[in-house]
Amino acid sequence: MRRQRGFTLIELLVVIGILGILLSILIPTVNGIRKRAKEGECTNNLRQIFQATMLATNEQNGQMPRPAIQQDNRGNANTFKDYAIRMLEGTAIGDAQADFQSGGLLLKFLGPDKVSRQRAFYCPMDRNEHPTLGSYPTERNFSYSYNRYIRPNATTASPTMPDYVIRLEQVRKPGARIMVFEEVGPNDFWCSEPATAPSDWPSNRHAKGGKPPSNNVTQPEYLTSDSGTGNHLFFDGHVEALTPKQIIAGATAQAAQANTSYYTPLER
Repeated sequence: MRRQRGFTLIELLVVIGILGILLSILIPTVNGIRKRAKEGECTNNLRQIFQATMLATNEQNGQMPRPAIQQDNRGNANTFKDYAIRMLEGTAIGDAQADFQSGGLLLKFLGPDKVSRQRAFYCPMDRNEHPTLGSYPTERNFSYSYNRYIRPNATTASPTMPDYVIRLEQVRKPGARIMVFEEVGPNDFWCSEPATAPSDWPSNRHAKGGKPPSNNVTQPEYLTSDSGTGNHLFFDGHVEALTPKQIIAGATAQAAQANTSYYTPLER
């Protein structure tokens, strides 16, 4: 009767070593695939937002939906009927909550329920960052905000400067102007100043080397870095991955190079 020969210790160690090598190759590959899938989902979110915005604009005969600002959720406004997405009343700066249940022209175009609508406005790589000091008991539920110049006078309205919303045909060079920004920690749907306001800093959570700021960041060194990108939607519907440095250069150069700025003004 022949005795069955088992593996020797050396053979077992060789097999374990080979498995270890294979895992060291496969794990980064799988992680990379997951990351690319999330980046692709973020891009698809923005395309869905573009389609919803265009449909809502068409319903309003060419006038764009109104981006909500923080003051619109304090109980003293919310008087407009043309918000893209409403802010919830009582929302504090830093833990902004949007009303994906019943507030805004875009809702019916984003999905049948609150979950699907919120998913369209939330990047899957968002870690709920807050680039300012403070305590944030409520998780922010969106990652994107509109260019403030869709609603130019939201915070400076007066009898001579009414709070108006532009018409789509007023946008010059739509392929060069950003309509929706991916931000690090938006506090409303109105990206007012990405160069100086922490609540408007553009995201860098995508691409190789991207390191979004941790909570309570007080120094904007990452704004001058080319290590990571954010996804940004342009008025012609295309999505571009841009570093914060590229966005900031566009924002601060607006006075001298208005027609080449990513950011503003839209009507020149």
